[in-house]
Amino acid sequence: GSNLVELRNLMAEATTACCEPSMDYVAVRAPVWPSDQATHGRQLNMSQQSVGEVLAFGRTFEESLQKALRMASPTRRGFESCSIAETLKTEEELLAALKTPTPERIRVIAEALKRDMAVDKIHDATGIDPWFLAKMRAVVSVQLKLTGMGLEDLDARPDLILLAKRCGFSDDQLARVMEGTCTELEIRDMRWEHGIRPGVTQVDVLAGAVEPERDILYLSYNTTSDVSPLDPASQAIVVLGAGAGRVGEGSEQDFATVCCTRTLRASERHVILLNNNPQATSTDMQESDRLYFDELSVEAVLEIDSFEKPKGVLALFGGYCAAALCWQVAELGSRISFLGTPPESLQLTLDRVRFHNLCEELTVPTARAMWAGSSAQPQVESTEVKGPVLRKPRWGMAGDQFHMAAGYAELKAEQKEESLVVECLCGENARQVVLDGVAQRGEILTKSLSEVIECAPVHCGDSVMLCPPQYIAIATYAASLRCAQKLVKALSVDGPFSISLVYDASNPESVFVVGCNLYTSRYLPMTCHTYLGEPWLEEAAKVVMGVPRRSKYMRIIDVEHVACRIPVFSFGNRPLTDPRLGSTMQATGEVVCFGAHLHEAYIRALQATGTKLPDKGILVSLGGVENKLKFAPLASLLIQSGFTLYVTEGTRAALIAEGVGEDGLRQVYPLLVATEPNCATLIDDGTIEFVINIPSGDATNKDTSGFQLRRKAVDRGIGLINSFPNAKLFTNALRWYKQVQTGGLSWGEGA
Repeated sequence: GSNLVELRNLMAEATTACCEPSMDYVAVRAPVWPSDQATHGRQLNMSQQSVGEVLAFGRTFEESLQKALRMASPTRRGFESCSIAETLKTEEELLAALKTPTPERIRVIAEALKRDMAVDKIHDATGIDPWFLAKMRAVVSVQLKLTGMGLEDLDARPDLILLAKRCGFSDDQLARVMEGTCTELEIRDMRWEHGIRPGVTQVDVLAGAVEPERDILYLSYNTTSDVSPLDPASQAIVVLGAGAGRVGEGSEQDFATVCCTRTLRASERHVILLNNNPQATSTDMQESDRLYFDELSVEAVLEIDSFEKPKGVLALFGGYCAAALCWQVAELGSRISFLGTPPESLQLTLDRVRFHNLCEELTVPTARAMWAGSSAQPQVESTEVKGPVLRKPRWGMAGDQFHMAAGYAELKAEQKEESLVVECLCGENARQVVLDGVAQRGEILTKSLSEVIECAPVHCGDSVMLCPPQYIAIATYAASLRCAQKLVKALSVDGPFSISLVYDASNPESVFVVGCNLYTSRYLPMTCHTYLGEPWLEEAAKVVMGVPRRSKYMRIIDVEHVACRIPVFSFGNRPLTDPRLGSTMQATGEVVCFGAHLHEAYIRALQATGTKLPDKGILVSLGGVENKLKFAPLASLLIQSGFTLYVTEGTRAALIAEGVGEDGLRQVYPLLVATEPNCATLIDDGTIEFVINIPSGDATNKDTSGFQLRRKAVDRGIGLINSFPNAKLFTNALRWYKQVQTGGLSWGEGA
């Protein structure tokens, strides 16, 4: 290895790594919590529960703290209270909440300071150093001064505006603190009139002693600019990154961003990247000509554009976060030039009501829906929905806070504004596919279909996926392509796109569109790796730059391998969470592996997730008569492969009645029954090595044996499958793997 004297300082190459840093900035790291953290397993402990992180830079702690909190949670506006904290009426309730470490404790501190609780009391309850608490009090003090002020009052106090900005208040936050007396745009216009603009400054580890070699920048209202904008002749492009890694957004979008920046730089374009995720490859110093480590916000984009005056802004490779930011900026009437697919099209697909109406106009098949918002909002055409329904927020990332119900009446009691209620095709015939591609000027250049193993309404991101598809009929592929062609043309797509569809397995031509993303989806990287030698993301980057490209025809039959994607969950770090799949995405990662055929790819991917394949004992727990009948053929296959199935009395009787050999079945008692042989005991001693638990209903009840069994499997770190489609694939793949182990087959040979 090398010692510190031999290693160069990457920020200032004139010095070595042993040089003592001298910093003139404050960096604050904030964790990102899973979306269900507020309702399940809220108390923090020694197990990590966050799914990502952000890093904020500023010249003061107050400025960096507020930035970091906004970066970590787009629905938050900074250091502010929350609904949970506001319900705590007494000081005793506040102190009790402060003593418990939860994701919301920082918000409870804000509420306590707002009620003028002494810093010493908060310190005693939380153990947080009084220095930090004093800085937080300073933020609350400015907030209280602003509360109730009108726009004219604030206009007369430019000193107060500057103080608020130096304490990290965003324009949007100021508008909210002033209780709706003005808008974010009015605050921005007023601030610009007073000449209150942020300085663009470098992350300098030597405090100006040596000129930094790398342009890592941030915005601060506590300093003036110490760098110059790039030469306008360089025609620089601002690329919006994906931000914090969170459920549904992460390494996939980061991969796409890196492919984009490398393609642009290879074509001699200067790249300015805006991102705030320290875990991302895109924030490595060598991946861009200039890196802004700052908020992905309207305010930051406008300030950077005003300072750098780039040729354009590119928002199609950073996932939902970047795409939503694109149309928010465009909505303000900004002169910023967005490259690729028009912001109006992005907004149309992100607004589920408008997108549903577009599908109706284009005669693109989609589920019947009804509007569940206020009367002042636009209505969808359908007036009645029947059967199982899915409530989707009008805005938001796909799979974020969807709610399933047996019927519309069930949703009425808790109906929310701004949501769309759609009929949900679900059950074993409700198969899902995802069509990814790249288009130029509304014409599809390249495309690929991926097969989703789980049936609707399980979110595609939580499912095993196969590319190219293995079981899809030609009629389904053709119908999916017809839907895509209509949408791509109508939306003038100029870049990547992804369309989610559901079809009825009993009628392969009955395809329904359930969603459309006009940016790089979480599945596109898998597609890129499947079609080796086809640089899809590089092509997409050239398309958005206006370089003419030719359509490429790829035949699925020519692909000599199968790619299998398996999601990774963090249920083990989130106690009390039911490890079941549903319409809201929960996966925090994924793996993709290749094989000569489906079973090889699946086994490789399953092992890559860290799942230990069973050697002998598998626990099978099946809810409902239908599940028991469907599983009987799979049980026979597992027994023929040499496995012993541990089942409860009812499951055993049902399987034997269906012709399953009783020699391979061992009866056990559920976890909640204090009788041996018990599931818990056999899991603890290693007799049971894998659990297949297929419940009959959707409801989660923590007092049931099913919930306790699923938690037991996760907490003991053994494999768990809780859906029939996945159990079927697992059984057939495991049977093939057993033949490989016994020498009957070798890797690469089919079953």
